[in-house]
Amino acid sequence: KTEQVVVQEDDSLGTIVSQPATAVVTLVPKPGSVSERNSKQVKKDILTGVLLTNDGVIATYQEPGITSADPESLIALLFDGSNHEARFIGSDPLTNLFFFRIDVVDAPSISLADSDDALIGKKLVAFAFAYQSYQRRFVTGTLDTIDTPFNLSGKTVSSTEKWEGVFRMNFGRSADFVGGPVIQYNGEMLGIVGELSIDNTVQTFILPSKAVRRSLDFVLSEPGSKRPVFG
Repeated sequence: KTEQVVVQEDDSLGTIVSQPATAVVTLVPKPGSVSERNSKQVKKDILTGVLLTNDGVIATYQEPGITSADPESLIALLFDGSNHEARFIGSDPLTNLFFFRIDVVDAPSISLADSDDALIGKKLVAFAFAYQSYQRRFVTGTLDTIDTPFNLSGKTVSSTEKWEGVFRMNFGRSADFVGGPVIQYNGEMLGIVGELSIDNTVQTFILPSKAVRRSLDFVLSEPGSKRPVFG
């Protein structure tokens, strides 16, 4: 008996991105804030973030020393068009992640994948903020490299004070996606997009969900605490 089986992949990612897109947040300076008054390029101060918990905890990535927006003066624009004051609750120098909280109930948080199970060739979707409600920009790609030696200190030698081990994914206009989530086709977040300027060259990478979860636990369990450093 001979049977013909047809396997068809939907040419639209609408079903895959519909739920994760609701967890993508746009962070902008408050009207009249110092950052907004001094910045001639307002877009520079717009950050992409992601809701990690249903009680309003937001994470975003910022390379130390390049943030022009005041973390104490941000507004979070959600997918449904609503806006909320984003209260800064802490940052983790290990991963360069900043965390904020908004006063919401049952926020559309994202699910975290097990980044230890990631394999090269896995299909991924990266998200960035959009200027319209109910819309988010996204780009597709694949997990190209598991860069185990790369660490966030920007040096070739490892550092106990910075996270080591990231993923690499090729996509255009990567700067727009920094701070945003990268999801697998099952809708789970594999990590958050980050970037570092090393020797005047900007390198973009994906901070694994394992690192995101560790930083979230640190900030929530020990608010106001700082990680130990040598010296």
